[in-house]
Parts: sequence; structure tokens; C-alpha cells
Amino acid sequence: MKLIFLDFDGVLNSHAWMAGEVYKNKPSLYADRLAWHLGKIDPAAVLRVSRIVQETDARIVISSAWRSSSHHCGSTAYLGALLARHGLQEHRKRVIGITPDVTDRRPGKPPIQIVGSDRWSEIRMYLDGAPECDRFVVIDDDPVIGTPAENFVRTDYTVGLTDVDAEKAIAILHGEAI
Repeated sequence: MKLIFLDFDGVLNSHAWMAGEVYKNKPSLYADRLAWHLGKIDPAAVLRVSRIVQETDARIVISSAWRSSSHHCGSTAYLGALLARHGLQEHRKRVIGITPDVTDRRPGKPPIQIVGSDRWSEIRMYLDGAPECDRFVVIDDDPVIGTPAENFVRTDYTVGLTDVDAEKAIAILHGEAI
């Protein structure tokens, strides 16, 4: 099985998207959280993820902070619905999970990261529980320290996921040298 560890901010949205007219002119109040979050995601970036899924038969694991229990949306079903509304309808069931959240949340205390934890630790924990995974790619705009370079696609927050980034992810998932 092939896995895509997907970040949202800087991948599925970008500075360019948020500065654009479509984003700026969206209604300021929405009836539900799903509708509100729809405006925060660039449909063109979701279509690029759809292309990666179609060409590689990969499954999606959300590694974004959006999956955190402290974040406003954090469930696999919710995030799958969000992506489906943006063009991943046929791949909605491809969103199979979220990485574990290793943030220490003590009542009455601000969240802190457990010593030595980072996004790669969370991805590694997920991979440890997925022995059927034979290939994976991490798509993120931030450096995910520890991620093998041959499994990492770093996007540019100013533009989000590009066609070139999608091609690189496809090559990684097909086991091609990059």
C-alpha cells in the first residue's frame, strides 16, 4: 500500500490563494464549519492531490495540524468530507487516517510538544502501525526534520502544491529516483 502524508496549510492553501479574489470575496459567515473551511482550501491543489491518488492508487493520511484534537475540525471523516467537497469525491474513502498527536495536553496548561517530538515522529508512529505500507510520501511546506529526502516533497507556502510537486510525489510513490 502507498501512503500520502498530507499537510494542509501551505499545501492545499497558500499565500497566493488567500490573497486571491475568490478567497477575499467569500462570505464572512457560514452556517457550518465545513462550509467555512471550504473557503480555506484551494480547489486546484485538491485536484493535484486527486491526480496523485489516481496515478498511484495511494491512500491519504492527514498529518496537518488540522487533524489535531485541539484544532477545530480534527477527524478523519470531517477532513475526508472537506476534501470530497473540493473534488476528491471519488477518492473520499482514500482518506484512511490521521497521524497521532503527540502534543502533551494537561488540563489548565497550554499544549506543549513532548520532548523530541515533531511531525516526523508522528508519521513514523503511524508507519510503525502500518506494516502493509511499502511506499510513502510526505507533502508539507515546512521542513519535516528526519523525513528521508527520497520520501519528501516540500511545497512553497506562497504557491501551495504545484504540478511539479505532484509529479515528484507520483515519482516517489512509483519508486522512481528523483
